[in-house]
Amino acid sequence: AATDSCVSLLRRMDDRFCSGDNPLVKPNAVAYNSVLDAYARRGDAQNAQRLVEEMERLYGRSNDDLMMPDAFSFSSLIHAWEKSCHPHAAKKAEEALQRMMDLFNATGDRRLIPNQVTFGVSMALYVSNPNEREGAANAERILDWLIELYRKNDCDKDLCPTASHFVTVMHGYANSRGRLSATRAESILMKMEDLYSETGCNSLKPNHKC
Repeated sequence: AATDSCVSLLRRMDDRFCSGDNPLVKPNAVAYNSVLDAYARRGDAQNAQRLVEEMERLYGRSNDDLMMPDAFSFSSLIHAWEKSCHPHAAKKAEEALQRMMDLFNATGDRRLIPNQVTFGVSMALYVSNPNEREGAANAERILDWLIELYRKNDCDKDLCPTASHFVTVMHGYANSRGRLSATRAESILMKMEDLYSETGCNSLKPNHKC
């Protein structure tokens, strides 16, 4: 496949650079991200996972910021899990999200900060996956994580939760048909209204879907 040929080319470039044969062919995160994007589009999560891990190894070896996987890299991996139909895709996506945040906390590099779309995908995977018995609760946990990150980053608009995030969790509880599902869904709505009152962020404004 064309994508696999691109991976082989990247590895040959790295081999030639490391051997000193050609210092001008050093691969970087941009080159790897283009391949990751192709894997994500076809839902090839296993190869996307391996490629991100390879980027991390190369970054650890060289300590070169140009080789460090960034938010695009991890977002592509999360989207690959989203399309993979893997029974544990939600957990794998959250692991990628956590790894991105771990790298951000270790480096302070803002290229690693995810946005609300990335969080939304991870939440939706938990809610939509029939293999996740605690899907709604896990989605709520990720929502709380996003809210915390939003507050810690001075209410950065790119991290502001949206009404859709809250609706995803509410629908998750509604569909779970648990004894306390209605109560939990109502608490999520109240949480959204409180955050909207606190921040005035337009994306949090309750709509007809709520």
